[in-house]
Parts: sequence; structure tokens; C-alpha cells
Amino acid sequence: MQNILHELYYGNIFPCENRQPESNEYQRDCKTALNLEEAFLSNLNEKQKEAYHQLTISWLDVSSLESAQAFADGFKLAVRVMAEVFLCHDPA
Repeated sequence: MQNILHELYYGNIFPCENRQPESNEYQRDCKTALNLEEAFLSNLNEKQKEAYHQLTISWLDVSSLESAQAFADGFKLAVRVMAEVFLCHDPA
């Protein structure tokens, strides 16, 4: 446990960089989204494209905040589960 805390503290572990699933479903859905976005953008003028770009950046900011909160919530839940496991006196 001490090693992972040390690695986190010194910035050697970056949990937020490991967000991209490697599943075939994820790859398929990304490709679909990119194709739909390209088709959508091809129908916009430059002013509309800029507005869409700003909208996309805003949603990415929101998504980033949600991801950070989900990570923190998941970590807290994992700690509570581990505490219960170690403090449980009921023999299995």
C-alpha cells in the first residue's frame, strides 16, 4: 500500500490517463460517433462550426468534472468496502 501512495504522491501514476476502454464496443462506438460528427460538420458554415466547437469544449469540461467525481466516489466506496472486509468479525 505504501508504494502506491508514494507513486501517486510523486505523480508517477496518472489514473485520469487510463480512461479509454479497449473493448471492441468502445472502438465501434467511437468510430460511429466520429462518422456522425463529420457528416454533421459537413453541413455547417464556418460560424456554425465554431459554435459547435465551443459547445463541444463545454461538454468536454463537464464530462471531465463528472469523471473526476466518479473516480473519487469509486475510490471512497472501495475504501468503505475494504474497511468492512477488514473490520467484519463474522466468520465466513
